[in-house]
Amino acid sequence: MTRYMIAVDGSDHSDKAYDIAKKLCREGDVVYFVTVTKKVRDNDGEDSANYKQREHAKELLQTWEKRAGDDGIQSQTVLVEAPDAREALCDVAEEHTIDVMVVGTRGLGTIKRLFLGSVSSYCVQHAKCDVLVAK
Repeated sequence: MTRYMIAVDGSDHSDKAYDIAKKLCREGDVVYFVTVTKKVRDNDGEDSANYKQREHAKELLQTWEKRAGDDGIQSQTVLVEAPDAREALCDVAEEHTIDVMVVGTRGLGTIKRLFLGSVSSYCVQHAKCDVLVAK
């Protein structure tokens, strides 16, 4: 069984990463969909930007889980609250013993501010698993 991890943020780059993982998947493999949001503080109400962002991230992950299911792919979702998406993605990959992380070249979706910078470059350099970068 191979464990793939895809960093998803609502961008076309997430779609490309999924397309690559889908081509590689065999029966019994698992795809982990991961997104990172900023931590919601206890005093953040339902109207706060962080709260709304987290709720959007949950919906995004549900969409990906359904898409994988429709394609006959076993999947798991992981929502992480962290200040740095790059480090969080590498941590999730290690915690879930991911074999291959698939990331886009840039994520500019709804949760874009957490993915700005060179997430793919950071993951290539720091992840303990193999990293595929979807162009």
